[in-house]
Amino acid sequence: MVHPVERGHLPAGRVSFGRLALEAAMIAFGVLLALSLESWNEHRKERALAEEALANIRREITTDVERIRQQMPKQQDVVETLRVFEEELEAGKDPVTPGLGLYPPFLSSAAWSTAMSTQALAHMEFGTVQRLAAFYDAQRWLDRIEDTWLRLITQPHEDKRSANQQWARTMRYTMLGYIEIENIILAQAKRTDSESARK
Repeated sequence: MVHPVERGHLPAGRVSFGRLALEAAMIAFGVLLALSLESWNEHRKERALAEEALANIRREITTDVERIRQQMPKQQDVVETLRVFEEELEAGKDPVTPGLGLYPPFLSSAAWSTAMSTQALAHMEFGTVQRLAAFYDAQRWLDRIEDTWLRLITQPHEDKRSANQQWARTMRYTMLGYIEIENIILAQAKRTDSESARK
């Protein structure tokens, strides 16, 4: 028995193989079209996610670079203060131990962390991700040096000329290393910026 609604749609007599093949092809085409539209839409969303994440990261890097540039002169003053302190100790004077600050730039990595957690990095070019990763890896080195600096500044040392000289030299080299990492970060940011300007 055929339902009355379907009766008008059924072909009378035998159905040809060509007609069946045509209908099968049309169904397959419709399915493929739907899948490709879905894939295109998904790709568009992934691309939008990656572009938004990259824009946020670039803003974050710009802010971080500005913070580094603001703090570097103070850090270089610390290096100079320590150099003078060392020279006075070597000259046999008895200088007052300088009060030292670190003056960290307090860099952010929120945009980078968000891009990782949303998997936006997977939809960016590998070279771009590699350059960005180098920038944020250098930030982690700054964190390590900050920990070393704080340990050195709070660590008690003997109040002898040789101990003070050693302490001042260690502090100065630690700060020079800190500034060097900041210079690497600035160079990496410049490379990332020039790469994005070419696109």
